[in-house]
Amino acid sequence: RSDKSWDIAIDLKKTAMMLANENDAKHLAALKDKSLSDFLLLRKRLREASLGIEVQIAEKANEVISRLSENSIPHEVFSRGTLPNHFLKLAEGNYAVYTNKLQEYLETGGNALYKKDTPPDIGTSIDAITPYLLETYILIKSKISQLQLIQNITKNLVPLATVHLVNHELQQIKVDENVLPINEFNALIYEQVKDQPAPFIYERLGDRYRDFFIDEFQDTSQLQWNNLIPLIDNAISQSYEGEELGSLLLVGDAKQSIYRWRGGLPEQFIDLYEGANPFFGLEEKTMEHLDTNYRSHSEVIEFNNSFFSFVSNYFGDETHQNLYAIGNQQKQTAKEDGYVKIEFLSSDTDASQEELISEDPYLVKALATVKEVLALGYRKKDVCILTRKKKEGIQISEYLLENGIPVISEETLLLKNAPSVQCLVQTLQLSVTPGNEEVKIEFLTFLYNHLDIAGQGLDQNGFFQPIIHESLDALTETLKNYSIDFNFVNLHHLSLFESLEYCIEHLKLDRKADSFLTSFMDMVYTFSQGSDSGKNSFLIHWESEMDRASISENKSTDAVKVMTIHKSKGLEFPIVIFPYANLNIYRELE
Repeated sequence: RSDKSWDIAIDLKKTAMMLANENDAKHLAALKDKSLSDFLLLRKRLREASLGIEVQIAEKANEVISRLSENSIPHEVFSRGTLPNHFLKLAEGNYAVYTNKLQEYLETGGNALYKKDTPPDIGTSIDAITPYLLETYILIKSKISQLQLIQNITKNLVPLATVHLVNHELQQIKVDENVLPINEFNALIYEQVKDQPAPFIYERLGDRYRDFFIDEFQDTSQLQWNNLIPLIDNAISQSYEGEELGSLLLVGDAKQSIYRWRGGLPEQFIDLYEGANPFFGLEEKTMEHLDTNYRSHSEVIEFNNSFFSFVSNYFGDETHQNLYAIGNQQKQTAKEDGYVKIEFLSSDTDASQEELISEDPYLVKALATVKEVLALGYRKKDVCILTRKKKEGIQISEYLLENGIPVISEETLLLKNAPSVQCLVQTLQLSVTPGNEEVKIEFLTFLYNHLDIAGQGLDQNGFFQPIIHESLDALTETLKNYSIDFNFVNLHHLSLFESLEYCIEHLKLDRKADSFLTSFMDMVYTFSQGSDSGKNSFLIHWESEMDRASISENKSTDAVKVMTIHKSKGLEFPIVIFPYANLNIYRELE
């Protein structure tokens, strides 16, 4: 399928990740006893249901076209032909028709639906059947929603059917290696404590806690909270040896919950301050709104108060409306000179037409904004660019670097992007697969730059040509011409860690301090302590880890920071830029 990867392992991995997600656990538990034949039967029934709905949509759409004909209503009287075109496309199986304002026209009726010069008798006929047209429009729209749901389920059935097989293998690995994934702890603890009295749990802990403080409570998962309730209930309902009763302090903001995807349940917090009480021993509780913002400047606070209060009017849930109405009455301190600017990018943007055609306007505007604030006297390290997706951050980082703006981002801190680390990996790959010419070219390219062979009067082609198709022995002899005593044969007799130490020394990678190289060798050392520490195994491990392995950031570096919204939580910067603000978070959900 066009929307699936050619490599089924990618889709299987995505689906199997649900095994580690608390949100999905109870739903997957309902599938654990289902066999492959059960899924095949479900797929058959879903396809039958899908075909049935498509037939119903076509019948209803054709019924509308027939009704227009029966009432002698020509198609051309409708504004821009929207209504007849809409139902004609539906009859043909084209369901991508909901970008128009037809529902609004049907609800308004009259000249919103048909042209002003429509003959009165035809206008009367259209008015008479408009309720029917609106009813059919809404009915078909609901049918399409059902169809899309069925198609989405069908599309994911194959990887979903294999989840229990993946889980079976996972359980076996846990037994063989005597490990327990950290994501299983909450569920395991819950099963152990849910039916036990609190004193027994305290006894097992070997200690007694009297006062509890939970910060960022809006991101607490249901299992985490259920595990804490019996301990907290015991602490706040009993006193020991003349001590005061225990206490519980919860701090959070449901509006700031950004970890729902990994179990965070802000509704728990909302329920608590709306009156819910899970503690039998708690007779009274107090709630305080922290009404003063001490961090932000007054202009930023005023913007947030007005913007989110306005947006809250469009929430369908009254609880959420009240949450934002109360939470956006923040008071301010004497901090002033804050600044908020919202720009809508279009063909009227400051970028030239040539730039708009050749470059992403968000990139152009982000660069222009960075230059603007630097001209005002801010340092590069004062600027942070936020993105929702990692790939957008990579695009912005590359664009800024191309235009002479230094950047610190997850991407620039990755070990895999350091030439010295790439050289070590390529050396391992060549020692395992000597005939891999693609890797050999990359390795030779590194050596050409590292040894400054260009400075010795030899171009890259002249360096490559004599050895590119020869054995590694020929490469060894060539390197001697540049005072490099390196032989791939020696790697066969050394361990993984010793092999890379040999490469660093003999390829002269240690001529200057390299934090990327140090971090990479730390990673290699840690891997070498495992039971399977061969070169092949490490290369497989590196493939899975290289998109995450990184060095720590140097705080003194003067560079623009590019990071995702999730990584920025709790941080602050003098200048924050948020491009790509036209995101649709619901469309991003898988």
